[in-house]
Amino acid sequence: MNNGCSLVVMLVTRALLQAIRLSLANLVPEEPDATCNEPVALLRIRCPDGRVLNRRFLVSSPLRVLLTFVGSEGFAPNTFKLLTTFPRKDVST
Repeated sequence: MNNGCSLVVMLVTRALLQAIRLSLANLVPEEPDATCNEPVALLRIRCPDGRVLNRRFLVSSPLRVLLTFVGSEGFAPNTFKLLTTFPRKDVST
């Protein structure tokens, strides 16, 4: 494959990944605010690049909402694990 084709493949792949991220972001419900009357959990998500994502979720939200949120941040499902801190447990499966 020549450099021109490689560049096109890279650009198309990048555009596709961005479209997937935006699509997932549209599926994530709005973050509850601090005055929400329903029970809320504040989660800290440590990313491989060192970033920490802080976000509130309704306690009643299914795990799927959290997984969709992480996907909307650019992490494919097979590239991360969601772990509880204590006792340490993988909840992403």
